[in-house]
Amino acid sequence: MVKKKISSGSWTFGKNIPLSFDDHIKRSIPGYDVSLNLITELSTYFLTDNSICYDVGFSTGKLISNIYEINKGKKIKLIGVEPEKKMVDFFKKTKIYRKSNNIKIINKNIENIRIENCDLIISHYTLQFIRQNLRIEILKKFYDNLNLGGAFIFFEKVHGNNSRFEKIFSDLLTDFKLKNNFSDEEIVNKNKAIRGVLNPLSINENLALLKRAGFKKLQIIYHNINFAGILAIK
Repeated sequence: MVKKKISSGSWTFGKNIPLSFDDHIKRSIPGYDVSLNLITELSTYFLTDNSICYDVGFSTGKLISNIYEINKGKKIKLIGVEPEKKMVDFFKKTKIYRKSNNIKIINKNIENIRIENCDLIISHYTLQFIRQNLRIEILKKFYDNLNLGGAFIFFEKVHGNNSRFEKIFSDLLTDFKLKNNFSDEEIVNKNKAIRGVLNPLSINENLALLKRAGFKKLQIIYHNINFAGILAIK
């Protein structure tokens, strides 16, 4: 049997990925459902009547759907930003999108859209796929367009603070994936496919970027192996 050759940087969220995305991501990221639930609960602290919330890189729309449900009694506007058309098409077929009148979808890259004044912006494992030289400008745009007291909830894959921590994190993540029925070959191929596509920083580097963008109130709200969540309030 001839094995399919995987090229560096070949990872995409298109093709048939939307159909298997939620299952794949839960088996790839420790505590993925925990982070979804945490963000959903946190949204209730920042969204009130007439609030606007952005979900940047909403993938299959699971998070934006959860936020819609938990804030159902409020007159809010939810805006999902997703550059991958296959993901957008997938979400537009869901019942929650078809029955709601306050969810708007923008099929563009976040760096190419204008953001309205808002109370909450969410990046759930999204900025890590954007080139590092663009991130500071995007974060500044988030800060500038948040209302005073508004929040940016930021989840990312992160590097360890030194090579020893990074080795431990890498080993633990590989063990996690093997326990979730990924094969050695699948793990190696995925690591090769995301070279140059996934560009994580350390927690300290992400905190420094947020401070450069203007955020002063910062709190780490989640950390599991090399995945972390930060709450930044304007």
